[in-house]
Amino acid sequence: MTLALSLATMFGKPLADRLIKGLMARKSGAERFEQATAAMSQGLTAVDALKDAFGKEFLSELNDVLGTTGNSRFSYEAGTQSYIRLSDESAAPVKILRDELNINLDRLAVLTEHTRDIRNQFMGLVSVWHERCKQFYGSTHAEDIESTFSTINNLLKGESRNYRQIYQLLSSTSLGGVGALMLISGVFIATGTGVGLVSAISLFLFGVPWLSVGALVLPGALLMALAAKKTRPVDEISLSVALAYKLLERFDGGPKSESKT
Repeated sequence: MTLALSLATMFGKPLADRLIKGLMARKSGAERFEQATAAMSQGLTAVDALKDAFGKEFLSELNDVLGTTGNSRFSYEAGTQSYIRLSDESAAPVKILRDELNINLDRLAVLTEHTRDIRNQFMGLVSVWHERCKQFYGSTHAEDIESTFSTINNLLKGESRNYRQIYQLLSSTSLGGVGALMLISGVFIATGTGVGLVSAISLFLFGVPWLSVGALVLPGALLMALAAKKTRPVDEISLSVALAYKLLERFDGGPKSESKT
């Protein structure tokens, strides 16, 4: 399948033509489009090939073509209407879901100047991805899917005001206590916050012998530290993304979450 045909399959011919025209108008656009075409012939998807060739310019152009460059881009409806569905009959369902999650998150990532307002569109994106997960894995992972998205919805409501509440929410899922702490630790690193607390969590996870006997008792000092650490919208989104990738791991038969304690 050619690059142009692949784009037309994903977005429809009118939008695909506008996207190609916009990319061609970029600096060295024709050369980079040829580069993407060659990369696709070597096995990359159309989206990955264009991202490699054009970088953030591809994502910006894609937002322009999809009509998500005005204030409406931050609404729930914008998140659902501009969601990109990928179709590749030869690909495993988990790969399609992972690629869809990646490209839709990439599009949001270029809108960093309005981080506080982006949660609405992220919620719309998640709602469509939820349906896509059910479409592909609803018959085999229904309980896991609903549990994951129930937790994500609770996170995105913004009702948990500190990380102690977040920990309690996450540890009640299939992640368990250890998985919840590891997820929180990863988000601290990803968002560049709570470095001291990350060290405490890592030391607790890997340096305390309680884990070797399968017991997890959260020390009072760490519990207080979690209670003192307030959450931000970007943290709640990052935690939700982490939960989505954990779900993909389970679809793929990858690393299992720790059992609940």
